[in-house]
Amino acid sequence: MIALGRLEQKYSKAVCSLTTVATLSREGKKLIQQYLQETADSLEGLPFKLHDFGAHAASTEETAAIGGLAHLVNFQGTDTIATIVAGRRYYHAPILPHPYGRVFNSRSRAKYDDELGPGA
Repeated sequence: MIALGRLEQKYSKAVCSLTTVATLSREGKKLIQQYLQETADSLEGLPFKLHDFGAHAASTEETAAIGGLAHLVNFQGTDTIATIVAGRRYYHAPILPHPYGRVFNSRSRAKYDDELGPGA
């Protein structure tokens, strides 16, 4: 019984939270798309209409990275440094930081450049 509990806990951490984030961002994207179709001339910019600021509530850097990557399945905006670093490291994805992320980031410019590369 203990082994099953541990397996369930690992499953919950590894799968449930990231699929929940991906599903919620997909539903948000569908809603935003619907209203853009009703009120705008085009869907241009849709991938940037909902940004990931989930790291503010994440319990660990790993959780922030995983949740952020799940969000980026549907959108292209994040301010989560852990997501950007993980996306580049594991998926070689050209993830760009959200432009306002620098304003709220307490890290020094040198630390920021070390993680993301100069000019990021």
